[in-house]
Parts: sequence; C-alpha cells; structure tokens
Amino acid sequence: MKTIYIFSLLIIFTSCFHQTPEQAFYNTDFSKNFDKISKDFCKFINYRKVILTDIVNYKTLKPTPAGEFLTEFFRNSLVNKCNTSIYQIEIRKKIKINNIGTSAFSRNVNDIKNKQLKSTYLITGTYSMTDNFVIIFVRLINLRTGKIILSKTKKIRYYIKNPFTNDPFDI
Repeated sequence: MKTIYIFSLLIIFTSCFHQTPEQAFYNTDFSKNFDKISKDFCKFINYRKVILTDIVNYKTLKPTPAGEFLTEFFRNSLVNKCNTSIYQIEIRKKIKINNIGTSAFSRNVNDIKNKQLKSTYLITGTYSMTDNFVIIFVRLINLRTGKIILSKTKKIRYYIKNPFTNDPFDI
C-alpha cells in the first residue's frame, strides 16, 4: 500500500513538470537561435528594406501558428541585429509543386517581385517539427537575379526535459 501511495505521488509530481511537445514549443524562447541566423544575413541586408515571408510548414507550404510564432522571432532578430526594414508578405501563391512533388519557387522573378515595395531581397523559410526539435530552413534571395544568396539551416531543441529522468541519452 505504501508503495502504491509513493508511486502515485511520484506520478502526480512529475506530471507537473511534463509539458506536451506543443506546450514546450510555445514556451521556448527562440531569440538566441534566430540571432545566430540573423548575423549571417546582416552581411547582405544591413540598413536595407527586405521582404520577409512567413516561415511555413515544410510539408504543406502553408502558414501555421507555429510558423507565425517562429517568424516573429526571426523578424525581431533581423530588425534588431541588422537595422533593416521588414515588409511581411504572404507568398503562398508564388510557390509551385512540380510533377514529382518537390516544391519550387517560380523561376520568373517578376512573379515574386512587388514593384511597390522596392526591395532587392526576399527572405523566405520553412520549418519541420519532431517531438523534440524544430528544423528551420531560411533563404535570402536576390529579387533582381532570382538567385539564392544565402541559405541557413538550424536544428533547435525545444523539448523541455523531465528533470526526473536519468536517461543519459536524453540531452
């Protein structure tokens, strides 16, 4: 009986610390990770006007609350680290799926360019999630040439480890 009581208390106590992957994701501060990514982008976009699209889900290529959450961190980082002005647009209509299922931007740069915004650069990105990590892919594209100038990938752990596990491989 005493064992059952102790076991029940342990389950109740550890459940207070456990978060679902979704809760852990939204409780993660991604600022430092995006600051590292932004540093490389600053070399090209310091004091310039840049178009930033929402970071979209890698599989669906559609905006999601998680992608918008990540975009907020990236936008803040770009503005603060690169002293840049950001135009945020939706580019979903400019992404196409080819016959083997691979996503690709339209090859026609004029499809993406917005003459009213007068920006040379477009930053776009996708993300993929697992239970423990979010993997972010971001690209800097020159709108005049259509070439990708810079591409960065960052794998970020967002899972909050249960302090009561002693698994040496759970890092």
